[in-house]
Amino acid sequence: MNKVNYLFVTFSALFITGEIFSFLNFTPPWWIRNYLNDLLCMPIVLGICLHLVRFMKNDRTIRISLFTTLSLAVFYSLYFEIFLPPFTERYTADVFDVLLYFTGALLFYFMQKPVAKAPAVHKK
Repeated sequence: MNKVNYLFVTFSALFITGEIFSFLNFTPPWWIRNYLNDLLCMPIVLGICLHLVRFMKNDRTIRISLFTTLSLAVFYSLYFEIFLPPFTERYTADVFDVLLYFTGALLFYFMQKPVAKAPAVHKK
């Protein structure tokens, strides 16, 4: 199992554990309640995207580019921190959430297994 798979499984397990605790009315510390899901979001979403693309293309060497990774973090930041807060009380705008989206996205990007380069061909 590569680093992305470990990251995906670990972060998914943390998210599910948090949801179970919430369902059981267990109140975790404020920083877990307010910020953990924002950190976990990008690695989980990008992990799902990566696995789907690899499955559809039947290519285990595909990586998600830095541009795509950061673009998704920008989209989530705009949607959940700017667009939704005026329309619903469930979402509040928080700059720290944006930092956590980008931290999770960069963590995912750097945890991807490097693609092996093809050996150089020497012509005679």
